[in-house]
Amino acid sequence: SGDGFYDRYRKRIIFPITSHVGKIIGFGGRVLDPEDEPKYINSPETLVYNKSRVLYGLFQARNPIRKRGESILVEGYTDVIALHQAGIDNSVATCGTAITIEQVQLLSRYASRIVLLYDSDSAGIRAAFRAIDLILEQGTGATAVALPDGYDPDSFVREKGAETFETYLRENRQDIVHFILNNARGAGQMDTPEGQAKVQRTVLNTIGKIPDPLVRESYIKLASDAMEIPDLQLRGILESITRSAGKRRISRSAGSSSRDGESPDFASGSSKASRNTGSTGPENQADGSQLQPATTEQPSRILPCEKNLFAIMLQDGLPLIEFVMSNLSLSDFSAGTARNMAESVIAMYDAGEMDLNGLFDGSYGVKLQRLAAEVLTHDVEPSENWEKKKNIPVPGLNQEARESAASAMMLLKLERVDQAIRTQQKELYAAQGNPDATRTLAEKMMELHALKKVIQDRKFISGL
Repeated sequence: SGDGFYDRYRKRIIFPITSHVGKIIGFGGRVLDPEDEPKYINSPETLVYNKSRVLYGLFQARNPIRKRGESILVEGYTDVIALHQAGIDNSVATCGTAITIEQVQLLSRYASRIVLLYDSDSAGIRAAFRAIDLILEQGTGATAVALPDGYDPDSFVREKGAETFETYLRENRQDIVHFILNNARGAGQMDTPEGQAKVQRTVLNTIGKIPDPLVRESYIKLASDAMEIPDLQLRGILESITRSAGKRRISRSAGSSSRDGESPDFASGSSKASRNTGSTGPENQADGSQLQPATTEQPSRILPCEKNLFAIMLQDGLPLIEFVMSNLSLSDFSAGTARNMAESVIAMYDAGEMDLNGLFDGSYGVKLQRLAAEVLTHDVEPSENWEKKKNIPVPGLNQEARESAASAMMLLKLERVDQAIRTQQKELYAAQGNPDATRTLAEKMMELHALKKVIQDRKFISGL
């Protein structure tokens, strides 16, 4: 500290954080002294590391998750390590954040079901409800297990052993219907007819979001048995709720406010407006087809360098997909068809085989069918203006595949940084007269130009 530097991870255990393909992209630090704060810190977010899009342990857990068909979602790094050491190797953790839609989408590529372990206190129940909501909205099955008081997964498996831990999970997991009902009963929300009606509507809101009609029908029957209400009556109420939800969505899009985004407060005993919870069903499929980000990002044109990358990956197969996608993220690709194609080649990589027939017969959709035909039947070269504008050589497709892919990745990264620089320039102009904002924006601009130099030198690429 005497020369102006400070060890960010001083007196902390350091955990390397890898991407789902095994590339180290950041670090997490956990305090050694339980009195110190904060308990966890992570690397600053960068273009490479975004903690809302990373799951700790996923690289190691990918194949076990595929084999078992489900993943166990916990909170901490040490929980994952302890479970893996005990042979429960299909467990992953968030990186110090509440579960995000991007993390659910990533995990759903490998798992058809997600088992959520949560603390049984009020905060744990609320967090669990929100997490299950996000999981179900992606068409992935979800079950929840409350941890015994005083235990976390780490301490439980160390004290009780792996066999007892797995038995506990098996005997105490709850589907979404019973998760809602049991927690509502525990909070005293079903002591009155009015309370019962509100909880029942929460259950039906959840069922109404299930994308698979067969699974939805199964859960209507399950809810009918659990709530002792005829399934025919539940279907009628569900149709009414679905129509009302559609009207509210239209109203919100016109600028009106709503409290439908709030989750039921099972822990406190109050009953807020029912949340439009996600689709449920432990048997729901997760085929990787619903991987769009939650944002309403508008589709944009596909860049020539993106077409080059798709041509290389489709022609050269799994090794080139691994090389490209371990150096890029989905957000690097243009929103719309390009990003959908990137998701599709990742799905092929995860499945361990190329599916060109599926692309060409329209199984992935007409837009991807057309894009695949274009990039595989025509030589797509970057515009000549790229070399003039960026002052860098642009290899063609006839050059070595990895080298050509590396240059295409560089062009794509440069385009994203240039977009960010243009945005910063506009904000800098708008901030004139505000010294603090101008200084902050100027610093960000310097960082972007430094990043641009790193990209031009191709220092961000591993595996060449």
